[in-house]
Amino acid sequence: MKLEIKRRRCIQGRMRLATVGFVVLLTACIQAHAQDYDELPLFQVNNKPIQAWSQLNSALDDKTKSVAGMLGGDAMDTTAFDQYFNDIVFPLFTEWKDVKIGSRIVSPLAEGIGGRNPPGMRALFKHDFAAKATNTAAHERLNDLTLKKMDEIASGNFHPVVRANAVMMIADLNDTDTNGPASNPSPWKQALPILWKYATAKDSTDAVRIPAWRGLVRQAQAPGGIDADHRPAVIGAAVDALQKRNDLGGGTQDAKDWICRRAIDVLVALYGATPSGAAPNPDVTAALFDTINDSSTSVTVRAAAAAATAKVKLNLPQNFDPNALAKSLGKLAVDDYKNELDTASANHAPIVADRLAQQLGEIRQGFVGGDGNGGVRVMSTAPDFQKYVDSMIGALDNVIAACSTQPLPAPTPTQPAYGGASLVIPIDRQRPISEAIAAAGATLEAAVQREAAAPAAVPGAAPRKSALDNNPLGG
Repeated sequence: MKLEIKRRRCIQGRMRLATVGFVVLLTACIQAHAQDYDELPLFQVNNKPIQAWSQLNSALDDKTKSVAGMLGGDAMDTTAFDQYFNDIVFPLFTEWKDVKIGSRIVSPLAEGIGGRNPPGMRALFKHDFAAKATNTAAHERLNDLTLKKMDEIASGNFHPVVRANAVMMIADLNDTDTNGPASNPSPWKQALPILWKYATAKDSTDAVRIPAWRGLVRQAQAPGGIDADHRPAVIGAAVDALQKRNDLGGGTQDAKDWICRRAIDVLVALYGATPSGAAPNPDVTAALFDTINDSSTSVTVRAAAAAATAKVKLNLPQNFDPNALAKSLGKLAVDDYKNELDTASANHAPIVADRLAQQLGEIRQGFVGGDGNGGVRVMSTAPDFQKYVDSMIGALDNVIAACSTQPLPAPTPTQPAYGGASLVIPIDRQRPISEAIAAAGATLEAAVQREAAAPAAVPGAAPRKSALDNNPLGG
């Protein structure tokens, strides 16, 4: 019974921590019964532990007001300042054992003590402390304290949800903080090496690796991107994640897919059309092309890679054949719709039409870019090539439109002629969707299989040894 109660609470926690990705919490729930986890000792007042956020403004009101003054510009007492956060606030983030409050048993990781679960405490920390740190020196000290303590928690023997939350705290550190909906602060660059460490360490678990990648994306997408000193390491991590897309050790398949998509987000941010001025990278190009062509890789990752080819500055190999890339994108779209229909049929489950439409839309971006004036289409002006791409785009659009087909209405209960209870005769409500997608998909497959006259090969960059030398899209 006790394990069942904890299982339900883990599920609740997973729902509330969806911003991390459900995989983190699923992993945490599976592991939570396997061992005991540490908690930082709670601060004591009159032999009673401070274990709820509300107690910071009640039992510790004087200390809280003093720290608030320092954050706002009062003279710094660094010893008192550090003790408040290291010994009082941060231990609250490590609680995971059930606590009896009155007649109730409360889980810190689900509903939270006093209604403040891990993401709730992150929000309160930002609102109550970081956003009030208008004094630059105090804000920097608070960031430094947070980074060090959360790094200690993330690498320690703490509950997986606690460790995930700690890395998210690091990822959310900002140069400056303000309250309000208009606030869009830049991430604190000093946090990047720690995020990179957790994203790439061989012994990282999903609980720390996933939020670390979330932080790297945020750093890459910030104005100015990632500093030149750190850019090679981050790019290398993203390329490595794609190269190891099917062998990111220890993680679930959903976690691997999520990480690969975030790695693609990083590359798009750093090699997009307008950003940091990064020159096209042959290894980035090769990683994207290899991902698209790898049928053993999840379609969701391959579709993201397809979209990325129209968003990044590519370093094309010598004698690159755009016709081969166009055909690869077409085959990927065929794999996508067939995979969705087969999965739904095998699991006797509804077709996830929105997901299919989104992934096909990403593949479409690979064909023509987000504005219709990019992607593989602009890689050759040969009339036969343009006609080939247009035929696939038209067929692809029809498959996307078929995803909007409505299911049959729910059957109305019927009264048997011999009397008795009403009966509902089951019907296949998904049949119109599956038939529409299958019919449009067959047309797409026929368009892909038609061979276009090969356009003139794109000269590509100067000869340069790279992974592209082994890519089937090369000359």
